[in-house]
Amino acid sequence: MLIRRILWQSHDDPGHEWCELATGPSSSRLAGSVVLATRDAPWRIAYEIDLDDAGRTRHVRVVADGPDAAPTTLDLTADGRGRWVRTESGEVVADDPGAIDVDLGFSPSTNTLPIRRLGLAVGERHEIAVCWVLFPSFDVVVGRQVYERLAKRTWRFRSGSFEGDLTVDSDGLVQEYADWRAVSSITIEQD
Repeated sequence: MLIRRILWQSHDDPGHEWCELATGPSSSRLAGSVVLATRDAPWRIAYEIDLDDAGRTRHVRVVADGPDAAPTTLDLTADGRGRWVRTESGEVVADDPGAIDVDLGFSPSTNTLPIRRLGLAVGERHEIAVCWVLFPSFDVVVGRQVYERLAKRTWRFRSGSFEGDLTVDSDGLVQEYADWRAVSSITIEQD
Protein backbone atom coordinates (compact mmCIF):
# COMPACT_ATOMS: atom_id res chain seq x y z
CA MET A 1 0.00 0.00 0.00
CA LEU A 2 1.23 3.48 -0.87
CA ILE A 3 0.38 6.26 1.56
CA ARG A 4 0.69 9.95 0.72
CA ARG A 5 0.33 12.53 3.49
CA ILE A 6 0.08 16.23 2.86
CA LEU A 7 -0.46 19.38 4.90
CA TRP A 8 -2.16 22.38 3.30
CA GLN A 9 -2.47 25.92 4.59
CA SER A 10 -5.35 28.24 3.73
CA HIS A 11 -4.63 31.94 3.34
CA ASP A 12 -8.11 33.49 2.92
CA ASP A 13 -9.82 31.75 5.83
CA PRO A 14 -7.08 30.95 8.36
CA GLY A 15 -6.65 27.21 8.61
CA HIS A 16 -4.84 23.98 7.83
CA GLU A 17 -5.71 20.57 6.48
CA TRP A 18 -3.93 17.27 7.03
CA CYS A 19 -4.79 14.69 4.37
CA GLU A 20 -3.84 11.08 3.68
CA LEU A 21 -4.31 9.22 0.40
CA ALA A 22 -3.85 5.47 0.85
CA THR A 23 -3.90 3.44 -2.36
CA GLY A 24 -3.97 -0.33 -2.60
CA PRO A 25 -4.63 -2.89 -5.32
CA SER A 26 -8.40 -3.10 -4.80
CA SER A 27 -9.41 0.13 -3.06
CA SER A 28 -8.23 3.51 -1.87
CA ARG A 29 -9.08 5.89 0.95
CA LEU A 30 -8.80 9.65 1.19
CA ALA A 31 -9.04 10.92 4.77
CA GLY A 32 -8.23 14.12 6.55
CA SER A 33 -8.76 16.71 9.22
CA VAL A 34 -9.45 20.38 8.62
CA VAL A 35 -9.23 23.20 11.15
CA LEU A 36 -10.21 26.64 9.97
CA ALA A 37 -11.97 29.83 10.92
CA THR A 38 -14.70 31.10 8.64
CA ARG A 39 -17.51 33.57 9.24
CA ASP A 40 -16.09 34.28 12.71
CA ALA A 41 -16.47 30.63 13.76
CA PRO A 42 -13.80 27.99 14.41
CA TRP A 43 -14.32 24.63 12.68
CA ARG A 44 -12.81 21.19 13.12
CA ILE A 45 -13.83 18.74 10.39
CA ALA A 46 -12.81 15.11 9.91
CA TYR A 47 -13.61 13.16 6.73
CA GLU A 48 -13.11 9.71 5.24
CA ILE A 49 -13.76 8.81 1.60
CA ASP A 50 -13.60 5.21 0.43
CA LEU A 51 -13.00 4.50 -3.26
CA ASP A 52 -13.36 1.32 -5.28
CA ASP A 53 -10.68 -0.07 -7.61
CA ALA A 54 -11.90 2.18 -10.46
CA GLY A 55 -11.50 5.34 -8.32
CA ARG A 56 -15.26 5.82 -7.84
CA THR A 57 -16.39 7.17 -4.49
CA ARG A 58 -18.37 4.56 -2.58
CA HIS A 59 -18.62 5.96 0.96
CA VAL A 60 -18.19 9.39 2.58
CA ARG A 61 -18.25 10.23 6.27
CA VAL A 62 -17.88 13.78 7.60
CA VAL A 63 -17.97 14.89 11.24
CA ALA A 64 -17.81 18.64 11.81
CA ASP A 65 -17.62 20.67 15.00
CA GLY A 66 -18.43 24.33 14.45
CA PRO A 67 -20.62 27.04 15.93
CA ASP A 68 -23.43 24.63 16.94
CA ALA A 69 -23.34 22.73 20.23
CA ALA A 70 -23.68 19.32 18.60
CA PRO A 71 -21.39 18.10 15.81
CA THR A 72 -22.73 17.75 12.29
CA THR A 73 -22.40 14.23 10.91
CA LEU A 74 -22.88 13.30 7.27
CA ASP A 75 -22.67 9.69 6.13
CA LEU A 76 -23.27 8.91 2.44
CA THR A 77 -23.08 5.70 0.44
CA ALA A 78 -22.72 5.73 -3.36
CA ASP A 79 -23.42 2.90 -5.80
CA GLY A 80 -20.64 3.96 -8.21
CA ARG A 81 -23.24 4.85 -10.86
CA GLY A 82 -24.34 8.27 -9.53
CA ARG A 83 -26.87 7.32 -6.86
CA TRP A 84 -26.06 8.67 -3.38
CA VAL A 85 -28.01 7.88 -0.22
CA ARG A 86 -27.81 8.82 3.43
CA THR A 87 -26.40 5.65 4.96
CA GLU A 88 -28.56 5.71 8.09
CA SER A 89 -31.93 6.53 6.48
CA GLY A 90 -31.61 5.38 2.88
CA GLU A 91 -32.78 8.82 1.69
CA VAL A 92 -31.59 9.52 -1.86
CA VAL A 93 -29.68 12.83 -1.91
CA ALA A 94 -28.30 12.67 -5.46
CA ASP A 95 -29.15 10.58 -8.50
CA ASP A 96 -27.19 11.54 -11.61
CA PRO A 97 -25.29 8.97 -13.70
CA GLY A 98 -22.33 11.36 -13.95
CA ALA A 99 -22.02 11.99 -10.19
CA ILE A 100 -19.23 9.51 -9.48
CA ASP A 101 -17.12 11.80 -7.29
CA VAL A 102 -17.76 13.74 -4.11
CA ASP A 103 -16.72 17.38 -3.67
CA LEU A 104 -16.22 18.55 -0.09
CA GLY A 105 -16.77 22.31 -0.18
CA PHE A 106 -14.33 22.91 2.69
CA SER A 107 -11.32 21.02 1.26
CA PRO A 108 -9.00 20.99 -1.77
CA SER A 109 -8.50 17.23 -1.33
CA THR A 110 -11.47 16.07 -3.38
CA ASN A 111 -10.20 17.74 -6.57
CA THR A 112 -7.70 14.88 -6.55
CA LEU A 113 -10.45 12.30 -7.11
CA PRO A 114 -11.59 13.26 -10.65
CA ILE A 115 -8.04 14.20 -11.65
CA ARG A 116 -6.84 10.69 -10.83
CA ARG A 117 -9.97 8.93 -12.14
CA LEU A 118 -10.29 10.78 -15.46
CA GLY A 119 -6.66 10.39 -16.55
CA LEU A 120 -6.92 13.18 -19.12
CA ALA A 121 -4.11 13.95 -21.54
CA VAL A 122 -2.72 17.49 -21.77
CA GLY A 123 -5.22 19.59 -23.74
CA GLU A 124 -8.23 17.42 -22.89
CA ARG A 125 -11.19 18.57 -20.82
CA HIS A 126 -14.13 16.76 -19.31
CA GLU A 127 -17.36 17.88 -17.67
CA ILE A 128 -18.55 15.84 -14.71
CA ALA A 129 -21.32 15.86 -12.15
CA VAL A 130 -20.43 15.59 -8.47
CA CYS A 131 -22.17 14.96 -5.20
CA TRP A 132 -21.29 18.33 -3.69
CA VAL A 133 -21.24 18.83 0.08
CA LEU A 134 -21.77 22.54 0.62
CA PHE A 135 -19.95 24.35 3.43
CA PRO A 136 -20.88 25.43 6.07
CA SER A 137 -24.45 24.12 5.65
CA PHE A 138 -23.41 20.53 4.78
CA ASP A 139 -26.35 20.37 2.38
CA VAL A 140 -25.82 17.90 -0.47
CA VAL A 141 -26.54 18.87 -4.09
CA VAL A 142 -25.51 17.72 -7.55
CA GLY A 143 -22.97 20.11 -9.03
CA ARG A 144 -21.42 20.41 -12.49
CA GLN A 145 -17.68 20.85 -12.91
CA VAL A 146 -15.21 20.97 -15.76
CA TYR A 147 -11.63 19.74 -15.47
CA GLU A 148 -9.16 20.71 -18.18
CA ARG A 149 -5.57 19.53 -18.19
CA LEU A 150 -3.35 22.45 -19.19
CA ALA A 151 0.07 20.86 -18.61
CA LYS A 152 1.59 17.78 -16.98
CA ARG A 153 0.70 18.98 -13.47
CA THR A 154 -1.57 21.97 -14.10
CA TRP A 155 -5.36 21.82 -14.38
CA ARG A 156 -8.14 24.35 -14.82
CA PHE A 157 -11.27 23.85 -12.75
CA ARG A 158 -14.63 25.45 -13.57
CA SER A 159 -17.87 25.33 -11.64
CA GLY A 160 -20.63 27.82 -12.37
CA SER A 161 -18.98 31.26 -12.57
CA PHE A 162 -15.90 30.12 -10.63
CA GLU A 163 -12.70 29.30 -12.50
CA GLY A 164 -9.31 28.52 -11.02
CA ASP A 165 -6.09 26.77 -11.88
CA LEU A 166 -4.56 24.13 -9.67
CA THR A 167 -1.30 22.26 -9.62
CA VAL A 168 -0.86 18.65 -8.54
CA ASP A 169 2.02 16.36 -7.68
CA SER A 170 2.87 13.10 -9.46
CA ASP A 171 0.07 11.28 -7.57
CA GLY A 172 -2.57 13.88 -8.47
CA LEU A 173 -2.66 15.42 -4.99
CA VAL A 174 -3.37 19.13 -5.08
CA GLN A 175 -0.34 21.34 -4.40
CA GLU A 176 -1.94 24.75 -5.00
CA TYR A 177 -5.57 25.67 -5.48
CA ALA A 178 -7.43 28.90 -4.74
CA ASP A 179 -6.25 29.97 -1.28
CA TRP A 180 -4.79 26.54 -0.33
CA ARG A 181 -1.05 25.75 -0.59
CA ALA A 182 0.82 22.54 0.27
CA VAL A 183 3.40 23.20 2.96
CA SER A 184 4.63 19.64 3.55
CA SER A 185 4.18 16.13 2.13
CA ILE A 186 5.60 12.64 2.51
CA THR A 187 5.25 9.24 0.84
CA ILE A 188 5.22 6.02 2.86
CA GLU A 189 5.21 2.45 1.49
CA GLN A 190 3.55 -0.21 3.64
CA ASP A 191 3.34 -3.96 3.12
